Amino acid sequence: MVDAAATRDRDDAFAVTRVGSGWRVEVHVANVADVVPVAGTADARAFARRASMYRRSGTTPMLGREVEAATTLVPGVDRRTVRFDIELDHAAAVTKTTLSRSWTQGRAAALTYTAAAAVLADPAAPLHAEVLAAQQLATLLLARRRAAGALAIYDLVHGLATTEEGNLIVLDDQERSNTYMVVAELMILANSVGAVWAAERELPILYRNHRANPVGAAADVVAAEIMAALDDPARLAGVRARLAVTIGRASYDPVVRGHHGLQLPLYTHLTSPLRRWPDLASQRVLLAALDRAPAPYRVDQMAALAADFNRRDTAARAATAAHHQAADHAETLRIAAAAPDLAGLDDGRWHKALKLAVAHTADPPPAVADQLRRRPATPRDLVVLLHAGAGWAGLRTEVFDTAQAGAPELGPSVLSGYLQLVGRTAGYSDEQAGPPHQPVFAAQVIDGDLVTVWRRGGSKKAARQAACWEMLHVLSGTSRPGDPASHPDLPAPRPPTPKPAPAVIDTAGRNPISMLNEYAQRHQLPVPGYTYTADGPGNAPTFTATVAVHQHSAQGVGPTKSIAKTRSAATLLAQLSGAGSGGGADTGPVPAMDPADGQRR
Repeated sequence: MVDAAATRDRDDAFAVTRVGSGWRVEVHVANVADVVPVAGTADARAFARRASMYRRSGTTPMLGREVEAATTLVPGVDRRTVRFDIELDHAAAVTKTTLSRSWTQGRAAALTYTAAAAVLADPAAPLHAEVLAAQQLATLLLARRRAAGALAIYDLVHGLATTEEGNLIVLDDQERSNTYMVVAELMILANSVGAVWAAERELPILYRNHRANPVGAAADVVAAEIMAALDDPARLAGVRARLAVTIGRASYDPVVRGHHGLQLPLYTHLTSPLRRWPDLASQRVLLAALDRAPAPYRVDQMAALAADFNRRDTAARAATAAHHQAADHAETLRIAAAAPDLAGLDDGRWHKALKLAVAHTADPPPAVADQLRRRPATPRDLVVLLHAGAGWAGLRTEVFDTAQAGAPELGPSVLSGYLQLVGRTAGYSDEQAGPPHQPVFAAQVIDGDLVTVWRRGGSKKAARQAACWEMLHVLSGTSRPGDPASHPDLPAPRPPTPKPAPAVIDTAGRNPISMLNEYAQRHQLPVPGYTYTADGPGNAPTFTATVAVHQHSAQGVGPTKSIAKTRSAATLLAQLSGAGSGGGADTGPVPAMDPADGQRR
């Protein structure tokens, strides 16, 4: 067991050994479920508290002191556990997982992070071989996650690490040890194999799900920004603030949706049943399966419990944030009033002063406007400006134009932060043309039914950045939305072969779906039918819509069903206007249509 010196609720213990070229991991998790019955007093207390609370004034155990003392793992004391036996190959890929009821049999040894680091540094120390094997395996596990695209940082020099979701946190002094990384990676391993074990048996545990943010930066890009900012506190604060608004919050659910932050297809929380209620609930389900007994919760019960837990957890976090925000607002006002000008405020305090000004003034105060023009733009400051009133419009446009020209890479982060605050998500539509040695890319941002005009760039990244800025201008009222059925103006890969151009129905300003319905009604044909297919990952699918009218059909592709449907209708209208001369599943003659009003001639 490796933990902080003051830890009293020891949930887990582990042992790592080399087996040939591979590894064997043994993880013991305190068996709390056998001591805390479902819906009993302790369980109700734990569900209400959600998790143990750690404050400067002291710790409030989720289950209470008595239950904690009866179940925590103690050196030299035999305690009941849920045991994970995990076998891995030479590359740290899991080859076998076994779960069972077990006991610690008095074998558990307790080490602080500092003591474990000392053992690791001393080859003659007891447990050196075991701790060294754990470090070697944890290093491989970390490398595998990073290679899969996870944002995983442990910077012990600066005392920084990333959470499971990818937020950057500051470590306590005692956690600034390489053994902190060892414990974190081994617990992630146990939680992930436990999720797979449960899913294979269709068990209704609480899976830990985390969705990708479609307009968030890639992990390697963010990692590079963090490393470049480590010795620049102001720049690092900006990166942390951007991560705080662009990385979504994970949730619990009895349905698997994957964990983007960890880049794992299945994940759950099982290793802290003393500290987190979801771990306790899921442990009950696992033990019932091991005992070949009915699950203690139905799927619908677990879904209701998860929804209530997520709601209360979100509300509690919001209340805590509001409390700290109110105190911080008062302190910001005091400091701002005492400062001769706003230039003396640090970046954090300046951001708070800007938020107060936006919230409480109809027009930008001169001192605030001056600082917005002088200070380098940060994503969180630009997000605040999106919420400013009409009196701020001119200054907002000026600041946005300057930021777009000088730091175009901020566009995706600003848009992502805004969408997080308003509870929406957005995605991209991309196209490419031109010769391989000189490609041209185009992108548009889709936010529900709101889309941007297409923006071009010399790379997909540049085109997406330009499209994000375009959406920001749309949201601020300085640009018009685009047409969902439009296509980008890209160069053809080769000169087109001259041929008679068919008449084209002008759909500008009209809905292609409605026009197609009118066509079918006018000519007494069946109502157009649409079918859909979806490809790609669940968090970023691509939809294909197929529309059929009489003997004719066409397809449209888009990031949402609505976009795909609109494009399929527009494509079929184009075919019909050309008298069946282009694409689709055209199986019969079609009289030409008047491009002015869609009437047959």
